[in-house]
Amino acid sequence: MNKSIINNCPICGHSEYVVIKENKNNEKSYLDQVSKFINILECTNCQFAYRFPILSNDNVLSNYEENPYWSEVSTNIYYNKRAESRVLFLSDYDNLISNYENVLEIGSFNGAFLEVFKSKFKNIKTYSLETDNNAIKYLQSKGIKSFDPNIKYNIISAFHVIEHYPNPIEFIEETILPYLENDGLIVLEVPFRDYETKKCFSEGFHHVSFYSPQNFEIIATKLGLKVLKLNIYGKTNFKLRSLINNKIFRLCIRPLSIFEKIIFQKNYVMPYLQYLTLNDKQLNEQGSILRVVLSK
Repeated sequence: MNKSIINNCPICGHSEYVVIKENKNNEKSYLDQVSKFINILECTNCQFAYRFPILSNDNVLSNYEENPYWSEVSTNIYYNKRAESRVLFLSDYDNLISNYENVLEIGSFNGAFLEVFKSKFKNIKTYSLETDNNAIKYLQSKGIKSFDPNIKYNIISAFHVIEHYPNPIEFIEETILPYLENDGLIVLEVPFRDYETKKCFSEGFHHVSFYSPQNFEIIATKLGLKVLKLNIYGKTNFKLRSLINNKIFRLCIRPLSIFEKIIFQKNYVMPYLQYLTLNDKQLNEQGSILRVVLSK
């Protein structure tokens, strides 16, 4: 790894970095039209890693507003099971939440979390903040209300959202805090060190920020927040993952998938197998999912 001094860390402001991943083959990547993706840097002080050159939050938001992220929006057992894990993560605060009036999810996609959440807390009102028109229409068909800037929210959640934004402090300060009740909770979930296993230099990889647990302590301090809970989850079943990625297996299971679509209008077997590849309820310091609860 090559040591470099370039700009300041968006989290802690430190100026020393190491290059942890390089676009050696000059591959075409996400938002290259704004700024060519050269490498991923890691701050030597707080271990926050990020795409370089740094984009702005406005670059990212404009791209999502202009280009639909989801070509198709639907739900299945995979998303429902993931949503159940997120609701379980919040179970320490059930007594507090039982007195809450509403919950807002940023980047809701199919609304699975909001539906599972409401099945547990029947009286809570669910709201979504989405930029994708396909997702907005789907959420409205489910009875989930769109974000209302004139009200405050008891819970604001964002699952796999802030890794898409280069400046998380700015994102939380502008998109979350103005709409959070004083006794409210912020619930975040991000991938943990996914740059180690993903093909980062590609048009399909949209992550620009890569978090470590200590990053959220610094973010909380800078924004006058408290970290109530922070855990790393996920134990991967590599044998099962290898199986379902096998071309012969996928060819063999395709007739079943077609049959499910015809009879049930959705698939069950493959989404459930995909869910089983990662136990996201299991605590694991070497896992792949980082979840955190913040409060004012």
